[in-house]
Amino acid sequence: MVAVREAIGAVPANYNASFTFASHLNNLLAQEADSLFAYARKINRKAQ
Repeated sequence: MVAVREAIGAVPANYNASFTFASHLNNLLAQEADSLFAYARKINRKAQ
């Protein structure tokens, strides 16, 4: 989640850029979720 914290720290002061930022943050969150799910599947396979 370091990338998310870094992205939040980089919030632009320019309001017009906030939509781009929100889109960028959404992409980061999706990547984080994908990697977490992949990790969970890996652990699940080991457990079986």
